[in-house]
Amino acid sequence: MEALLSGQVEPGDVVVIRYEGPRANGMPEMYFATAIVAADPRLSHTTAVVTDGRYSGAAKGPAVGHVTPEALDGGPIALVENGDLIEIHIPERRLDLVGVQGRRLEVHQMTEVLATREASWVAPPPRHTSGILSVYSRVAGGSDSGASLT
Repeated sequence: MEALLSGQVEPGDVVVIRYEGPRANGMPEMYFATAIVAADPRLSHTTAVVTDGRYSGAAKGPAVGHVTPEALDGGPIALVENGDLIEIHIPERRLDLVGVQGRRLEVHQMTEVLATREASWVAPPPRHTSGILSVYSRVAGGSDSGASLT
């Protein structure tokens, strides 16, 4: 939100909001990020928002939600860094990391980059340490299975 509100997001960027999935934060609505993008004439037709959180029917513009596996589970969304290239294939329902530092890489190169990042990735501490969200975060499934209790 800070990057969007302060003008740090440039046309063509993909804004990645992670650690908002069912286990990380209960899967809150990400409406405000899409509303900010939609309200900015520079960004409204060029910028996507990608999250492991969720959207309601009120979301505006290019938005990809419910990304699984979520970041807390070490999904690829946890490994994205500033400057990475992300391709969104709407007809194929695919989201791909295709490059780093603004440079496109071959599939095998990208696989190596992600393996290196994954080897040093550490899950953040739980956001909720007591209460119902604490219980939910320990037992919820991914959003691809309805985020139901397992």
